[in-house]
Amino acid sequence: MRQNLSPDEKNRPKAVVVRLLGVRPSRVAAHHILCIDELGYLPIDKFGADCLFQIMSHHYERGATLITTNRVYKQWASIFNNDAVLTSDLLDRLLHHADRHKQTLQS
Repeated sequence: MRQNLSPDEKNRPKAVVVRLLGVRPSRVAAHHILCIDELGYLPIDKFGADCLFQIMSHHYERGATLITTNRVYKQWASIFNNDAVLTSDLLDRLLHHADRHKQTLQS
């Protein structure tokens, strides 16, 4: 992944997703399933949270999203750089048509 971004790119998450991943968020949305494994294992900075939000927003209502995490919803803001607004919007999209499954298995 390319890390040297111009100051202008850092203010436009959609453009950055294209530059870093080499794909437009709409191309990600074209897939039937978006899988995000171990969400919250590593913290995501503001910039990364904005990029992930762009991808998930484009995928919203276009396909299934599968997320694995060991964090409860109350802790999700800490994953996304304590951005409560972004976290709330993301959870609204994710939980709108969600089937949630909680498992208490040991890894």
